[in-house]
Amino acid sequence: MRAARPTLYLLGDAHLGGQSPAREEAKQERLISFWRSLHGRNDCQLVLCGDLFDFWFEYRHVIARSHFRILVELAGLVNSGVPVDYLAGNHDFWMGSFLRAEAGVALHEEGSSCSRPAGGSFSAMATASWPGTISTV
Repeated sequence: MRAARPTLYLLGDAHLGGQSPAREEAKQERLISFWRSLHGRNDCQLVLCGDLFDFWFEYRHVIARSHFRILVELAGLVNSGVPVDYLAGNHDFWMGSFLRAEAGVALHEEGSSCSRPAGGSFSAMATASWPGTISTV
């Protein structure tokens, strides 16, 4: 019997910050609730397939206020032991070291691949807008 591989959760093109404040709050709440359901699980991996934010720009000492809650939750997920990989998308123009250094996210530039904890690797490219629902398989 083959050993079970960790569940791989893929999320692409959330484009947080691109809609009205009410829609953004609802979208963030769903995303945070999902991430919190993964806390401490050693049987899964989260891969962000680009464009988590509608626009990402890194300053040396400042982060966007509108993204603070998401960044805190993302760091909490990583700190709980869940590996998180980020495949840079076409809205991720100015990705610096913040996600890697402050949140513990493994950042992968365009054209790179990620490895899975149980072996193997994959490549992904985000192509469609996120409709606002999260499905778990």
